[in-house]
Amino acid sequence: MPTHVALFRGVNVSGQNTMKMEPLKIALENEGFEQVHTYIQSGNVIFNSDETQQEVLAYKIKRIIFSTFGHDIGVMMRSKEDLELILRDKPYDTEINVYVAILDKDPQQDDFQKLLKVISGGDIAIKSGKTIYIKYGVNAGKSKLSNKLIETKLKVN
Repeated sequence: MPTHVALFRGVNVSGQNTMKMEPLKIALENEGFEQVHTYIQSGNVIFNSDETQQEVLAYKIKRIIFSTFGHDIGVMMRSKEDLELILRDKPYDTEINVYVAILDKDPQQDDFQKLLKVISGGDIAIKSGKTIYIKYGVNAGKSKLSNKLIETKLKVN
């Protein structure tokens, strides 16, 4: 049975979209997900499912979260193999100040070019499908290249 990872956007951040992990785990198990494990309070979940279509899994999880917690949040799905590929194919030699933005869909190339035009301060971004590898010139906290900017320019979660 394939292993999947569900990455949630904006869960348990600054008191917003709060979810306890045990009820989330139980809700997913009740819907047929197996070997469900949550990661700290991020809401991110590792699980097994025979379903292979990530869009179907994301929709099902969004529905479960909405019916259980009342939150309409972004869900980005990746398989275990997808995450291994992201780590293996990283375009930077260093681990310092490097981040990965995992998107819910592959953004349009024109939109990505618009994002590149507003990047400054030595920040670099490289797109590979539904993944953006970001190398910050200084650090993420001082960069204008925020999640909000990425989502706005690329029209994605």
